[in-house]
Amino acid sequence: NTRTSLTTQVPRLERLLLDADVNVGLEPLLRAVGFRTEFAFRVANVRSDRDILRWARRHRYIYVCHDKFGDKQTRLEIYPEIFHYGGRVIQITGGPQQNLYTSLGKLLIHREKWVEWFQSNQGIVTLSMDKIRTQDAHQLYTMVQRTMDLAVNPEETMRRRRIRRQQMERPQRQVP
Repeated sequence: NTRTSLTTQVPRLERLLLDADVNVGLEPLLRAVGFRTEFAFRVANVRSDRDILRWARRHRYIYVCHDKFGDKQTRLEIYPEIFHYGGRVIQITGGPQQNLYTSLGKLLIHREKWVEWFQSNQGIVTLSMDKIRTQDAHQLYTMVQRTMDLAVNPEETMRRRRIRRQQMERPQRQVP
């Protein structure tokens, strides 16, 4: 058949679950190069990043977003989730307003590295044009563990603060 001989088979690449903050124009570009993509708002009837991450993990997708997980509450939900249960997240720097080909380029330029890293790690990969940064589940959890410990035991938190304040207020002894 002439028709099939003229078409080339697109490779089947990774499954990517795109967050609502990803420009919808990126999906057809990703599919054109072989990624299997879904938008979170189409498949998961949830809005929280943690629930989207859970859906991605359960269906073996990599969660792709522009989030920087800058607000404390989001970090407190996402980082322990990745630590305890796993999850793979790709953060594309630059935000959804950037050129679609720039976002695509960041994913493709670093693909070999992030695919290899995700083979033996759970965590977050942050992609910029010139570099890739990885944070495994343990690193992420360590970043929020102290905050979580303090939230669990507020009396202990207050006791530690009092001791620290008292230590700062004491005059230092002079050694002759």
